[in-house]
Amino acid sequence: MEILKSDPTTHEIVACVYCSNGEKDSQGDFLEDRNVLEAAEKSFLENPVFNIDHDSGQQLEGLEILESYISDTPEKIGAKVIPENCWIIKISIPPAIYSDLEKGNGISLAGDAQFEEE
Repeated sequence: MEILKSDPTTHEIVACVYCSNGEKDSQGDFLEDRNVLEAAEKSFLENPVFNIDHDSGQQLEGLEILESYISDTPEKIGAKVIPENCWIIKISIPPAIYSDLEKGNGISLAGDAQFEEE
C-alpha cells in the first residue's frame, strides 16, 4: 500500500492499495482484470484487518475506513497521478499509530491473494 497523501492534523491517509493496469507490483506480480480487484476490495471491506509492515502478529486496532473505491479515470492524489483501475482507500488512524507512521512504520492490509501462472 502506497501512501499518497497524509494529514497530521486529522490523522488521515489516502493510499493506493493496488492497480489493475497490468504493471508489475513489488513482488513481480500483476493484475489486469478490474473485476478481480473489485472482488478483492469487497472481500477486504467485509472484514478489514490492518497490521504493521505485513506482520500478522501486529494487528492494528482503531483504524476506520472513510472511503474506498476503484478509480474510473486517472486522478491526481497528493503529488502523484494515479491511473484508472486503482484501488484507493482513505483511512482515519489513531494518533499513536499515526505517529508510528511518521517514524517510518508501514500499515498493511491483511489478506490472501491467489494467482495463476502464465
